[in-house]
Amino acid sequence: MKRKSDSADTTASNPPADDPDRPTMTRRTSTTDTQNTTTDTASSASTPSSDPDRPTLKRHSAEDAKRAHDTNSVAGTGNLNDDPNRPNLHHGKPTSAMTEEDLPKLTGIPQNLHQMVAVSDAANRDPHAFILDWEDAAQHAAILEKMQTMARAQLAAYSATPAAKPATPAIKKTPTTATHPHRTTTPTTPPMLLSDEELKAYTLSYGGAATYVYSAHTAGTGAALRYVTIVAQDNGLGELKPAIQSVTDAAHLDRTPLMRFVDVVDAEASNRASLLFELRGQNARQFGLYRVIASHSEQIFLTGTTQ
Repeated sequence: MKRKSDSADTTASNPPADDPDRPTMTRRTSTTDTQNTTTDTASSASTPSSDPDRPTLKRHSAEDAKRAHDTNSVAGTGNLNDDPNRPNLHHGKPTSAMTEEDLPKLTGIPQNLHQMVAVSDAANRDPHAFILDWEDAAQHAAILEKMQTMARAQLAAYSATPAAKPATPAIKKTPTTATHPHRTTTPTTPPMLLSDEELKAYTLSYGGAATYVYSAHTAGTGAALRYVTIVAQDNGLGELKPAIQSVTDAAHLDRTPLMRFVDVVDAEASNRASLLFELRGQNARQFGLYRVIASHSEQIFLTGTTQ
């Protein structure tokens, strides 16, 4: 009978035959490392590095991603917008296929409509300010009082016309006995109330006279609501001479349109401005351009009617 330790010693001294599939482990030596390195170098040298079809992987930065997005974006300035054959998608019929009936029409007059002048000019010109600054508040008040006086006079004259007089029922007068036959009293009429007053001052040409544009309206509705527009120039002696005086009421705008001042414009590029007015009727409007010289006005342009 053998001892257990003897059996173990025998197995260690007589190992089994080598199995062809049995893995073996060997210690790496310096010669082996040199051979492996030479093999790897030769393998790398045999691989082409300049193959144009060889895919490469590259990590993009944030700037590269932004540049690519801007180039391919429809809203950017990339090649997509430069393509002449690129389809243009829009709602409705294309403009080239529209007829006169298909084009949208501007109808009605919006409330509180604010307008401004735009002039198309192929040449670049220095800006010319035609606005006249007020010297002080006293000058503004003095000019306003003169313009109000002319406006009230025009409103009073308009009220005297038969078409502007409202129909009033007849009142039967009862005779009375005067207690003081020699005493007469003159009733005082309060000044007519003017609302939404606007007063603007301009110099329409170099060294020209001051030109003032005033607009206002009375209270009431219908025929009682009256609009007044006054354009006057200084004659050099401190007196204002009217060049345009227009009065109408809300019930007769189709007969006499309301003159709504828009702005001054140098339409002829002559450094002389003209006055642009909107001529607003009941359901339509036009635009008229007026030249004012020496307190005289001349209509030099009138647009068609816009319903």
